[in-house]
Amino acid sequence: MMVSSKFLQRSFTWVCLGVLSFLMVIGSATILQARNFGSVQLLMGAPSSATKDPANKNDFLIARRQYALSYNNEKGTPNWVSWQLNASWLGSVDRCGGFSPDPLLPKDFNIVKPNEYTGSGFSRGT
Repeated sequence: MMVSSKFLQRSFTWVCLGVLSFLMVIGSATILQARNFGSVQLLMGAPSSATKDPANKNDFLIARRQYALSYNNEKGTPNWVSWQLNASWLGSVDRCGGFSPDPLLPKDFNIVKPNEYTGSGFSRGT
């Protein structure tokens, strides 16, 4: 049986496209892994250019086991928050008694204190 050169060219093209597609998927997974900072909440990447660099004050990434967020130092609030909520997070821990500032924010950041919520109409989580 004789195989035509045209058939071989097409076959070679399809094999090359398949290998290229595979490499693109692997490369995309590596890029996503780099952009998710090891956080399950950021598996698809962060919705902004947030980084863990304290110089990025108005898009500062905070990635905790329970959630990830972009902190806006100028406003003292998050730009966005991402969390995963499923049955594995349920437990029997009582609710905490109130709001407390994040102790892991860089020291030169605008750290919101509980009394700054007084009269604002916002709940402090109590």
